[in-house]
Amino acid sequence: MTLNNKTLRLIFPDWQNGASSSSGFVPRLLATIAPQCDQSESVEVPLPESMLGHHSTDLMSAQASNLLTEMDFRGFYTATRRILDEKKPARVITFSTDGTVTLCSTDYLHEQYQDLGLLWLDLHQEHITPERFWRKRVIVTNALTGGCEELSGLIHKPMDRERILYVCRQADEIPPGDRREFQHQGISMAGSEALEADSRKIADWIRSLGLRHLSVHVDLDSVGAADLRSGILREENLR
Repeated sequence: MTLNNKTLRLIFPDWQNGASSSSGFVPRLLATIAPQCDQSESVEVPLPESMLGHHSTDLMSAQASNLLTEMDFRGFYTATRRILDEKKPARVITFSTDGTVTLCSTDYLHEQYQDLGLLWLDLHQEHITPERFWRKRVIVTNALTGGCEELSGLIHKPMDRERILYVCRQADEIPPGDRREFQHQGISMAGSEALEADSRKIADWIRSLGLRHLSVHVDLDSVGAADLRSGILREENLR
């Protein structure tokens, strides 16, 4: 595939709001704040048809688990992949309130760059139980590495497990079952101390695998509570 020398900015609907008129407000706001260049293009990813008929009870259930359903995940992936294959960008930026919907862009970039790695920075403090927090991360890694039975056949080019590095402030709170799953997968993990003094651990990981391209996941509230006091999930003392 011949790539265009441009950056594609994908703006995802705010799936927690379903098909309401406010759906997509937060991602659009982020895209407005983020600087653009002459070689960038912004495209809004349509809400999957499977979500258009959601009732409020369905959305409340999804919010409670903080997980997309299998059908909705596939819908987001298919819609995103269609745009990427048409535009053929060399670089991709995604704006979303849910990290799982950006797996398609990582899969797309992995097809284009053989030396791609995924650096996932989970440095925020979400007001959510460790069980729900880590269950979602296990699903993400299983999906991207081709080990998720529910999403089998979806990822075009599964990523080697050693090419994924999680840097997470809650790395010490992993429930035993999820910790065993990460260990079984061989996913590299580090606490926030990996970035506090310097980024040597991350640089060593990049160097050891010979990575020359990265897909980086960053949550907006990773910049720090003092810089961002509002969000979907936030610390109680900042309300």
